[in-house]
Amino acid sequence: MKHILEEAIIFSNKNSELFKFNSQSYAAYPMGIYASLIELAQAFHLLISGNHFTGSLSIYRTFIENYVDLRNLVKDLNYVHQLEYDNYHNNLRIFKAAKKGNRYLGYLHKTADEKISELTLKKKAKKTSAKIKIVTTILDKFIKAEMEEEYKGLYPFLCSEAHSSLFAIHTRHFQHDDNTGRLQIKINQPDNQSFYMLYTCYLAEQLVHSGELIATFLNGQNLEQFTAKRTEIRDNLASAMQEFMSTNFEPK
Repeated sequence: MKHILEEAIIFSNKNSELFKFNSQSYAAYPMGIYASLIELAQAFHLLISGNHFTGSLSIYRTFIENYVDLRNLVKDLNYVHQLEYDNYHNNLRIFKAAKKGNRYLGYLHKTADEKISELTLKKKAKKTSAKIKIVTTILDKFIKAEMEEEYKGLYPFLCSEAHSSLFAIHTRHFQHDDNTGRLQIKINQPDNQSFYMLYTCYLAEQLVHSGELIATFLNGQNLEQFTAKRTEIRDNLASAMQEFMSTNFEPK
């Protein structure tokens, strides 16, 4: 199923160049996120094509978080205020750490007080703005994007892979040797491939849907091509799911 993602990436790269938009308007934000989604899909595909599974789902986690932001942004451009709020929040944490003498942020220490005051005011102004209700959890962002199922059914596995979880360690590297009764440590286990092929199909469909969202947002530019490609991928996804279930869960 790797070819499904590869085709989706080639298709997205080619058709993204055809979009026309006002680079001086908020329309640039959705296009910027879309460009990131294409690059993240490329990074994911590069890893799994070489059977380097560890790290690929961390990339997918970043991809799906950007996908959530894109869905929210094209639905309501005022969501850009959420992105700005998040940016202020993250920068505020950095400058507070710099003020406390963090050894990695010494170059920011001199301006820390000024920046903390400035960012605190900006963050407060965004949160009290009537233009959009600022949310503070990733769950709320998924809900706003109408992706609660993805949050509960897909995102936990991506997060588990991104962290040093026992689940990730076991699935990546432990293999029981029936002959000796011992655990063997494995690198890049091929047994993981069936799961990753399923993730590959999900990502491909979400990538093309991202282009479909952009096309709709830009008054239907190239919309028919994206809709047709997404339908094709969804058909392949149904076949991949059926194959996955029969391979992994039906009795031998």
